[in-house]
Amino acid sequence: MKEEFTDIEGLLERFFEGKTSNAEEKELYVFFNRKDVPEHLSSYKPLFGYFESGLAEEVHRSETGSSKKPVTVRRRLLSMAISAAAAVLLLLFIYSLINRSADSDPFEGSYIVRNGVRIDNLDEIRPELELTLQKALLQQEYANRLFEMAASVEDPFAKIQQEIAAHYCELIHQFEDENVRKEVQNMLQVDCKEQL
Repeated sequence: MKEEFTDIEGLLERFFEGKTSNAEEKELYVFFNRKDVPEHLSSYKPLFGYFESGLAEEVHRSETGSSKKPVTVRRRLLSMAISAAAAVLLLLFIYSLINRSADSDPFEGSYIVRNGVRIDNLDEIRPELELTLQKALLQQEYANRLFEMAASVEDPFAKIQQEIAAHYCELIHQFEDENVRKEVQNMLQVDCKEQL
């Protein structure tokens, strides 16, 4: 019995490296469909149950001639990544709402450095902070549109990288000081000469 678990663990390792054959994957599906899966391997049981049922659905769809395209692994991973990011942002938002008192100023404790001088007078810096917040919200909206576009395009990564680089270059060209522009361009690893 212990030897069987060692074989399964080896198959798991090969499976996650993408090196298993169809027969080996079927062996994993059968193993994790059993009721006597050992506790140290039980966390994989839902995963392989999903793979097995998901594959069965795709085969059924292709046999019945369904016009719906099967979801690619890349799209599924992108969808999972977006979902995870949204969940983290939601948790952070809820946490910030819980920990913020009703009387507190959202900019409390903020400061800016202008010409090497730290300025923490909120009345003086509030307009700049609000403008920065608005720019950040616009960036978030832009990122959301990119994710939506990525979900609708078959191979979105090259196009998204171009869009991001173009957007970074637009932002970089807003800096008046050429040294600052070059430094930001180096930090973001973007060549804005190609974008012009």
